[in-house]
Amino acid sequence: MDMVGGKERAVAKIASALCAYHTVGILNLNGHADSFYALNPTIKNYSLSTLSFLGRPKSFKTLLQFFVGIKTLARFIKHERPTMLIGNDFLVTIQLMLAKWYSRSNSILVGWEHLTLEEPIILSRRFLLRLRNACYQKLTALVVITPSDAHYCAKKNIKAHLIPYPRSFSFAGTVDYQQKKILTIARFSYQKGLDLYLSLISSLKDRLNGWTFLLVGQEDDIKKSALKNMIQQYGIEEYVKVQAPRKDVIELYKQASIYLLTSRYEGLPITLIEAQTCGLPCVSFDCKTGPADIITNGENGFIIPTFDIAGMGRKLEKLMDDLSLREKMGQAAKIASAHFNEEAVIQRWVDFLNNTITINRNK
Repeated sequence: MDMVGGKERAVAKIASALCAYHTVGILNLNGHADSFYALNPTIKNYSLSTLSFLGRPKSFKTLLQFFVGIKTLARFIKHERPTMLIGNDFLVTIQLMLAKWYSRSNSILVGWEHLTLEEPIILSRRFLLRLRNACYQKLTALVVITPSDAHYCAKKNIKAHLIPYPRSFSFAGTVDYQQKKILTIARFSYQKGLDLYLSLISSLKDRLNGWTFLLVGQEDDIKKSALKNMIQQYGIEEYVKVQAPRKDVIELYKQASIYLLTSRYEGLPITLIEAQTCGLPCVSFDCKTGPADIITNGENGFIIPTFDIAGMGRKLEKLMDDLSLREKMGQAAKIASAHFNEEAVIQRWVDFLNNTITINRNK
């Protein structure tokens, strides 16, 4: 939870809202209990180091660390006796499943996927894919955030429950569509397609007419120094500014008049929902999954075939050259964001949790 990202923001938002209905705790398995995003003060915040084996060379010691982590997690479950455990990704869910078995707990185990179930890395590794699907088939339920993932689960005999992300905030103001700034908020990672992002800017640099790009994010699998080197290699230092994340994220959206997403794959990109909430027209690759569930092509933004940099450039130029189009699409985007109304999404969570708990108690 100390990371900056859509998953962390959604967990913080939903967990905080659910405190009105249940006793809620957040267990951080990376050894850090801090949260970048504000949490309801009644949330019990726990920390264990059960993921210390990640990133280490394959060895007997690494395998031992994995099983020590399972035992540590099992002791926690046995002591706290939670009614329900919710795993926030595949690896965490497997750890919870093994720890639940080891502790002989009666806790309900639910998964919550934040990336597409057709993530390329998983699909390219047949053993990992089979393991993940087998794991998810044994869950009481798997919460997914897009209709395409719900469809995938139906084909794979996984009990899925579709609940999209809610809007992160409400916004009653307006943005200045005359501003010549294009915003992207993304971790510095291969998944977010920052190489494609920089290539796009390079292809447009002679036709920007005063437009600039703002990239807000933090290091992931791409170091900030490597990103700066790439910017220099493309010769676009004067066109793109890199900035660290900030908690008053609305101020970032208010600085721009277009939002841009160049990801290779996603889950349900919360930044697109936030941009729409603020009335920004969005331009995004049609990656799996999420953008097509948020943007209506040609109405409140543009969806471009993934990796079509030239096509994305043409749509960006169309928006950059037409103030009235930016205003029209921006207002349509703000209306569309109501699909992710906070109260409605939280109620879906409340209904899901209550029904799941009731069904399992009556077994």
